[in-house]
This record gives sequence, structure tokens and C-alpha cells, in this order.
Amino acid sequence: MNIATSIVDFLGNIKPEKLFLSLAITFGFLSLLLVPVFTVPDEGVHFWASYGSFSRTIPNDLLISPQAILKKIENKSYYHDIYVKKVNFEDNTLSFGPKTITVNNANDRKVKSWEIKSSLTDITHIPQSIGVFIGKYIYGSVGSMILFGRLINMAVFILIIYFVIKYTKKWKLVILYISLFPMMVQQMASLSYDAVNFAIITSWIVLVLNIAYANIRITRRVILLSVSIAVLLCLTKPINLVLLLLLPITVYKKLQNSKNKKITEAMSRAEQFFKKNKKHIILYSILIAAIIFFTVTLAKHQAALKTLKIVVNTFFRPEINTQLDPIVFSGIVGHFGWLWYKLPVWMVFMSLSMLCIVLIKDSARFIKRDKYISYIFTGTFLAYIVGMFAAMYLLWTRLPFIGGVDAVYIQGVQGRYITPVLILLIPLFSFIASYVEIKLSYKKVQALLAIVTIFTLSTYLFLTYLFYYTASYGIKNSLI
Repeated sequence: MNIATSIVDFLGNIKPEKLFLSLAITFGFLSLLLVPVFTVPDEGVHFWASYGSFSRTIPNDLLISPQAILKKIENKSYYHDIYVKKVNFEDNTLSFGPKTITVNNANDRKVKSWEIKSSLTDITHIPQSIGVFIGKYIYGSVGSMILFGRLINMAVFILIIYFVIKYTKKWKLVILYISLFPMMVQQMASLSYDAVNFAIITSWIVLVLNIAYANIRITRRVILLSVSIAVLLCLTKPINLVLLLLLPITVYKKLQNSKNKKITEAMSRAEQFFKKNKKHIILYSILIAAIIFFTVTLAKHQAALKTLKIVVNTFFRPEINTQLDPIVFSGIVGHFGWLWYKLPVWMVFMSLSMLCIVLIKDSARFIKRDKYISYIFTGTFLAYIVGMFAAMYLLWTRLPFIGGVDAVYIQGVQGRYITPVLILLIPLFSFIASYVEIKLSYKKVQALLAIVTIFTLSTYLFLTYLFYYTASYGIKNSLI
């Protein structure tokens, strides 16, 4: 037996949850230490929100921009200023409140305006808040607070995903692989609420998948779990409300398993009616959706032709929407820092190709095809994408300092917003699996998945080191 065969056998025989745990802890901890503070997207805002959970003011020493961090690294003062120097907690320059706070342009701070919302009822910042609180009282430096905040945030993410993989009936490899995309490793090892958001979304989708395909009985316990996760889903990001479109599946399965003859007969008649009239139902649904869309569009004084132009420019014109390829597409797998550096495109394609292999293999092994459930999951995925772009257009692109009302494409969408809902594609790939056969065994697919993951995460850490800590690969550039 040669070395390559031994490695494949070793990686293929590890339980998926243990493989996830070992890779997540190893690469997550390295990312936590290697990535400088405040250089993950909006980490400063998440830090202020976490700090505000136990203090209603922000000390002057905590108002640091990403550009200031890059200068500190170049001047070799980063370690002292961030980790050794203690914060003067009496020098409070900003207070939390209903009004927007502004970080003044002083001492290399970048001018920004944010409305900071911070409260222990904000579940997406609870882990970070606990870590920041611990770090403040253990030492009291900026670095201490952020490292402990990152550590607790990462621990919560890893624990939730570990138990989701461990206790789900199926689809373990899909969850494992998406959770270890380099983009997700950067986010989980930061103060970003993306980690908690991803964990809650994954828990919800996997629960519905199990109800739909694993023949789980809809007991009171399952109903309570469903309601609990649905509530958490609603408390994270507003766009997550779209994922409640999966609720009809739980109701459908509950009625389908009912022992009441009247209910089962009604279900049977409803299914027969849909099968007989499905073409008309789909056609009328599309027509009604189009009427609603254009009515709302015109009500907002937005010409339908201009709306169509924005859609075409956003999704099909990368020469106009310069964010489409590097930020949206590549960002699903890995676009790091404040969108400063990323994985090469060939590696993004490799990662997404591996995802397709895993989706096909998991779907072929575990799913009995159900086109109605597939319609709901795929429709929810598309609705989530459309809703996200629509929200970014209304809430971000139209701002005067971004694109204004005359913007010709939607700005602000990043690939990491899409990553959590990739799991919704599992039912769709159950149909693709009927046409495409992966001849590799399940264990070999797991081994290949592990090798690709280790390779991409190692590349991410290597690129991170080059960008932040070597002068010729990022420090002496226009970002400072």
C-alpha cells in the first residue's frame, strides 16, 4: 500500500463530524491569530456592538480603522499598540443611542457613520460580547478583547455545526464542505455575525431537509425545535425571513403522516388536482408574480424598462458590474480582508466543482427524488438571492454616496451572503444525480473533499501572510 492510498483511506474513514472538528479548530485558530484585528469586513462595527452590550460608551482607543492597522503593521508598532498597550476606558468619546454615531477623522481614523445597535437581545453578537467582556477583564488591550471575542464566536460556530453534522440523518459531507470554505473560516474566526447567522441558517435548512426526506415524525419535540430555530432565524437578518418559505414542507409532511382519514383523503385530492393542473398553476403563479413585481416597481416611480436594464447589468454585464466576478462569484469561496485579496479564479472553480461532486454524491445516496419538495427548495434559493439583491439596491445602492437613484447596477452584494444557502440546492441535485454518476466511493469522495479543503485553506493562510506581513505583497500599496 503506497502513501497516497494510505492518506485516502485515513481521510475517508474519519467520521465527518470529527473531520470537520479537526479542520475547523486547526485552520480557524490559525486564521484567528494570523488575520490582524479590524481587517475582516465590518469587524470594527461588530466590535463596537459587542462592547456596547456591557458599556454604553466607546473609549477613544477602540476607534481604529483598517487602514490604521495596515500602517501599524508597516511601522512595526502593531503588536505593541494592539496587544501590549492597555485601553484607557475612561476616555469615552462616543455614546450609544438612537442617533447615528460618527468616527471623526483624527489620528488616522477613517470617516465613517454607523448606526450602532447593541443589546443582549441581539443574538448575533452574544458570543462576541461574552468574549470581549472576558478579554477586557483579563488584560484590557484591544487585542485581548478581540482575540477572546473571536475565540468564543468561533467556538459557538464550530459546536453548532459539529452537532448538526453529527445528528443529521444525511448530507453530512455537504454541510462539512460548505462550512469549511475559506470565506467561512475567515468569518467564523472574526467578530462577524456571519458565523452565528450561518450556523442558524444551516440548522434550519437541515432540519427541514430531515423532515422532508428522512421520514422524521412530526412530534411535539420536532415542532418545538422547528419553532425555536425559526424564531432565531427571524432574529438574525431580515432577509432570512425568506427561508420561512420552507415551512409548507413541515405542514405537508405533518398532514401526510396524519392518521385522520379525512385529512389523508383531502391530501390525496389536492395532489391529484395539482398534478392535473400543474401547468396552469405554474403559469398563473408566474403571471401573478410578474404583475405584482411591475406594480410595485411602478409604484416606486421606477420604470419597468429601467428595472430590466439594472437586472441585466447586474447579472450579465461584468464589464459594467465590476463586482460580479471578483466579489460576488469568487466571494462565495474566498475574497478576504476588506475585499483586498482573494483566491485565484481557478481555485474558486475547483472548489465549486468539488461542491457539485459532493452534492451529487450525497443526493444520489440519500434522497428519494420529490419534485414538489425540489420546487420549494430551489424556489426558496432563488427568492433568497433575488430578495438579497433587491434589499441591497433599496438600502445601499440608492444612497447618494454609493450609486444614487440613477445607479445602473446593484452594488454591495458579496458572495459570503450566498454561501449559507447553498445547502438549499441539495434537492435540485437529487435530479441531476439521476443523469450524472460519480463512480468514486463515498469514502473516496470524503477523502478528496478533505484534500481540497486542506489545500484551499492552506492557500488562504499563505495569501493572508503575504498580504499583511510582507512588504512586496500588500503593505506598500494604495490601501494605506
